[in-house]
Amino acid sequence: MTDDEKDDALLSQIIGDVILERMRQEKIWGPQSRPMGGANTIVYRLLADTHREACDLAAKAGTLTWRHVFLEEVYESFAEPEYPKFRAELIQTLAVGFAILLDGDKRASPKAQA
Repeated sequence: MTDDEKDDALLSQIIGDVILERMRQEKIWGPQSRPMGGANTIVYRLLADTHREACDLAAKAGTLTWRHVFLEEVYESFAEPEYPKFRAELIQTLAVGFAILLDGDKRASPKAQA
């Protein structure tokens, strides 16, 4: 199995884990529907800009972490008041979340520990 195939299999497992968690949440709390919460977009834009700057500084210092990247993406998502743009940003945020899990799972594997 190639490294790409291993990554694909691991990503499939992560996606399955997320789906199972979502099903567990729905079982506990039932179907959920809430407003998207676009009223505080100015605050989220400031937070997004702050976290983008933190990412840039950390990257220049060689200390960039997944937390930097993920928080920047989260706040960029919430800074979008219109659903289509919010959705696109949230997809990016979730993709970064999957990348974090993939990287973490690969590092935690017994092979990586050897």
